[in-house]
Amino acid sequence: MFPIWLVYVIVVHGVLSTSNTVLEMMLNSVSLPLQRFFNDSVHEHYGVVLDAQGMSLVVSLMPNVDLLGFLCSLLFVVPLMDSHGRRFVSVSVRSASVVLSASCFTLAKYANSVELYALGQFLLGFVQPMKMIVVKIYLTECVPDRFRGLMALAVGSCLFFASLASTVLYLPSLFGNDARWHLVPMICAAMDVVYFCLARWLPESPKWLMDADHPKQEVVEAIRFYHGGDAHVEAVMEEVREEIAISAHHRMSLRQVYRSQTFRSVFKIIFLAVLSSSLSMIVITQSYTQQLLLGFGYSVENVFLLTGLLQALSVPVLVLNPFLYERLGRRPMFLFSAFCSIVNIAFLFAAKVATEVAGVGVLSRLFATLSMLLGNLASASGVVIAFIVFIADLLPPGAKVSVTQFVLLVNLFIQIPAVFFFGNLFTAAGSWTFVPFLAVQITIFVYMYLNLPETKQLSVTTNVRNVRSHLSPCGTNCMTEALDFERSSLTQQRKRNTYGT
Repeated sequence: MFPIWLVYVIVVHGVLSTSNTVLEMMLNSVSLPLQRFFNDSVHEHYGVVLDAQGMSLVVSLMPNVDLLGFLCSLLFVVPLMDSHGRRFVSVSVRSASVVLSASCFTLAKYANSVELYALGQFLLGFVQPMKMIVVKIYLTECVPDRFRGLMALAVGSCLFFASLASTVLYLPSLFGNDARWHLVPMICAAMDVVYFCLARWLPESPKWLMDADHPKQEVVEAIRFYHGGDAHVEAVMEEVREEIAISAHHRMSLRQVYRSQTFRSVFKIIFLAVLSSSLSMIVITQSYTQQLLLGFGYSVENVFLLTGLLQALSVPVLVLNPFLYERLGRRPMFLFSAFCSIVNIAFLFAAKVATEVAGVGVLSRLFATLSMLLGNLASASGVVIAFIVFIADLLPPGAKVSVTQFVLLVNLFIQIPAVFFFGNLFTAAGSWTFVPFLAVQITIFVYMYLNLPETKQLSVTTNVRNVRSHLSPCGTNCMTEALDFERSSLTQQRKRNTYGT
């Protein structure tokens, strides 16, 4: 039976916490009013009237300020989820950052200050790692194993509501104009205050509470809330103890993770899932969609028609995907989405070849349409966020921070140059641009097909043991790891005998 509390948690953490995404869309959605605001502010403060090049510089600086906030949060805030708790970072720090960011945007309008706007953009970037992954780690540690993947993907799918809200709020006739754009941040701040009030009373992650040696009563209350009043509390606590024990370290550094052959295999799976997302055409070409389709023979009107239609068709997949991950399993769903991503690149390659050989025509438009369709299907079926599910399924609490920091940094530093240089590379190399991306995606697909275990509805301990058994031919190293595992389990057993007394 689908528990009603799960619906509440998804609505609160999924729908009501999307205000930062609405604010992220403001720079592009209200571009002309904001450019006039930037020009007025720079002229008032520095006596300079921005020409086209100057305006381009100011506008391009905003995403870089956002990126700086992302990096600061990743380095200094994400580790707080180990020391201060998952809920503290996910709810308190995230909400405070969103409200401060929204306040900066609103005050920037009244003070005619581009500097305050940039500060708001920095704080907005500060929120991204918390929203992108810390919230999902928090929630997946709270729920029973059978709902772990569903929770991560359902909360991620709720970004659709942010996109829908942005489309309405930023209409020129509503708030997308010179006089009223600053009201959207006020709405977002109010929305996040409501979110904070509804989310703050939800219990902390029982796994973090046990790992941090909190009183037993707090753990019991958290388990009873998230697992239900009829849950076998001692059995759940025993499972959590085993999960904590498998790391053999209270906090695992990236070096400790990589020195263990078992966790090195887990790390490779997560790393390649991130790489599959970072180097997918879905992510890289999202800034070039209109340019590509126009080059393949679409009119501007048809570009908007196609993208709108594909977004509408993606909604049923977004709704069903969390349930399919629990019903069919992680392995088939990830491989399906990765295959769609490969075919997406192949059709883009075919469309460009058709254009180069025969010119713009029916064939180039057909291949481009099929590419867009497969790209949307890959995105909606989880290729972009599957790595979060693998982090939840395959890592104990003590290893999540170090791996999360690393994979998000990789995601950032691979994706940014790939997106930045794609336009020039496409102009210079034409269809050959897609060949290296296609080769990388096929290589990742083959590795994941051979090594990705099925992890649905299984405990983290069971999943890690399955990875270890897959490595059974490794000999002495795996024997040593097995002995370490048993030794750490005995240590945790001794702790259990005195826990909460």
